Amino acid sequence: MMTEPWVLPALKAFHMQRFLMALIFVISAPNPGLAWGELGHRTVAEIATQYLSAQSAAEVHKLLGDGAHVMAEVSVWADTIVGDRPETYPWHVTQIPPEGSGYDRKRDCPNDDCIVEKITEMARVLGDRTVDTSLRIEALQFLIHFVGDLHMPLHAFVGLNRNRSGAWVRIGGTTDKLHLWWDNVFVDALGFDSGELAKRLAVQITVDDRKHWEKGTSEDWANESFRITHEFVTKYALLENRWETVSEDRPVVLPTTVLDEVKPIVAQRLKMAGVRLAWLLNQAFK
Repeated sequence: MMTEPWVLPALKAFHMQRFLMALIFVISAPNPGLAWGELGHRTVAEIATQYLSAQSAAEVHKLLGDGAHVMAEVSVWADTIVGDRPETYPWHVTQIPPEGSGYDRKRDCPNDDCIVEKITEMARVLGDRTVDTSLRIEALQFLIHFVGDLHMPLHAFVGLNRNRSGAWVRIGGTTDKLHLWWDNVFVDALGFDSGELAKRLAVQITVDDRKHWEKGTSEDWANESFRITHEFVTKYALLENRWETVSEDRPVVLPTTVLDEVKPIVAQRLKMAGVRLAWLLNQAFK
């Protein structure tokens, strides 16, 4: 399917405020702390809501309050607190190097201060009913966000996270930071309403999909994201670019076919994140 020439500029204009906030964050920080934009995180939470057991749904509402969209409403909370709680910043990523074959805890998660280990930790805290309620609420909000983060491919690849996520990339008539293409533009290409997008994606999830996705660990999911990113950057020779010469006026140029290539990958990762988030919560609340 070919992309109409007006689509990319329209998408960017429609969400310029969201892009600006994320852009400021990425420019000012050594590693990206945002994965997906608000639309992506809300969509993951909305999908997960549809797969919660009755017991899990009751527990979620007990901790977060009533409302059909309560999980979506807190889905970006973990991003909003980074300024006040900078110690949480590295929790949003893991740093698998491009020459690596997969996640290595000692190498990629110093002091267990990364998303892979934090998902395990937060699931354990959430499931422990002897823990103070305020800590369980935080753990739930972190889990809702981090499962989404981990399924955003660039958040498991240090070759882009550490020093290339800020690189300018042009596709068609639009130039933006590479990380923001994945955070926002590629997701926005699927639709603008998280509730409607979640419904549309959930309809595509089969019983076999759920059976296949409802297993594994956060390490396994990190390795999936790593492989997706590695394939992407290898195909477009992004690791071979001399990024010190790249700027907004002289961006790396990728073909317009990238949008149509990436859309199904993004849709799949959102669906997987939603199913797995519900699965984790159902396990924690047993």
